[in-house]
Amino acid sequence: MELRLRPSSSKRWLACPSSILLEARQPVVLKTPKELFHANQGTAAHELLEACIVNGWIPDNYLGEQIRVFDVEQMTEPAIFEVSQEMVDGVQVVLDYIDGIERESQYSELAMEHSEIEGFRGTADFVAYNGDATSAEIVDLKYGTSTVQAVNRKGEINPQLLCYATLLCDKLPNLQNVRLTIVQPRSKTKTKIRSVDVDRQTIEVFEERVYNARLIADKELQGAPMQLADGSHCYWCRANRVCPLKLANEMNRDFGEGS
Repeated sequence: MELRLRPSSSKRWLACPSSILLEARQPVVLKTPKELFHANQGTAAHELLEACIVNGWIPDNYLGEQIRVFDVEQMTEPAIFEVSQEMVDGVQVVLDYIDGIERESQYSELAMEHSEIEGFRGTADFVAYNGDATSAEIVDLKYGTSTVQAVNRKGEINPQLLCYATLLCDKLPNLQNVRLTIVQPRSKTKTKIRSVDVDRQTIEVFEERVYNARLIADKELQGAPMQLADGSHCYWCRANRVCPLKLANEMNRDFGEGS
């Protein structure tokens, strides 16, 4: 059984490491048509961004072109998205920002896997770093309209971005400082670009949290009792319908209401 620590779901498995194993035991849950549309639309925007970076073209050159999106877990045939003016404008916001980053090396859609934490891997939209690889910037395109913060009101740094920073630090041993940037052109907020700077010490502390989450999942795989934790992170959990803690809480609530 493969246990995967996906950066996109890190908020969940960091809060509830037991969900790593619990999800791995569940079949794929199909998205609703609306959820699938928005997911595919985001994928199309990312593919347009990658094409522009790799080919050195401006997104206007792709206006009206068709992008085929296929999710092997969710779909039986590809979805086709036509590059709209809105998508062109959104990707241009990202490219304009990237153009202002000083760098010696850059990568688009950089796939990374941790050398020691099994199953911990992810793909960063854009990564740039200086000549001696002591400082870098990771740029993440969010094409949805629901605002995603680099740092929330509690001062907590976006865990998905920290995952990418951790993977990059594992790849670049001299790396000391990383700027984490979210570019969200369709956000309803006035500010479309949000960044936070982190140092290696902060990243190493986060790396320890990831390591501990994986350790808990491995112990549970060998039969240790689950350490489930409920909260807002449960909403997107693939195992929330079979979660023992959630079922127990619902039973207690129903019992209390009937007494």
